[in-house]
This record gives sequence, C-alpha cells and structure tokens, in this order.
Amino acid sequence: MAHTIKISGVSDELLRRVDERWKGRHYADRSEYVRDLIRKDVLGEQGSTPPTFSEGIRSLFGALHTRANQEGWTNEEIAEDVENALAEVRQDRKKVSK
Repeated sequence: MAHTIKISGVSDELLRRVDERWKGRHYADRSEYVRDLIRKDVLGEQGSTPPTFSEGIRSLFGALHTRANQEGWTNEEIAEDVENALAEVRQDRKKVSK
C-alpha cells in the first residue's frame, strides 16, 4: 500500500540538497531516499549498524563523481581521493567492529 505525505515549508535550497544526496547515493529517486530516511529514523536503525562496505563505496563514488565533475579533477586526483576515502572507510569499520 502506498501513501502520500505532503510536506510544506521546504525551501528550494533544502530540496536541492536532498536531490544531491539521493543522486550521490544512487537511490532510484527522491521518494526512495526520503522513505529510507524516515524508515531509519522511525525504526531507530540509523547508527545501529554500520553501513556495509558496498554501501560505503556507493556513497563514496557518488560524492566523488559529483565533486570531480564540479571541480574538473584529473584522473590522478580522483585516484588519490579514492585511496584516501577507502582508508577512512576501513578505519571507521575497524572502530565499529571493536
């Protein structure tokens, strides 16, 4: 069963940022992203389990793709940023698993 929720008071800037987030995380559309946010908040899932490695990678590459396009990065700069981000993801996973 599908339901529609109407939300008032959302600025154009906030909506633009929401769109950047869902596109950067490879959701199918804005609705899927907002449903996931609501589910995580209401069910208390946010922060209870760390993201999987593949979720971290998807998020990383979505954000990286956006940044690289906006800033005109070279392939070397992209590769360096990927290595740095992978190191951070691995470090965060180690902290959570302890």
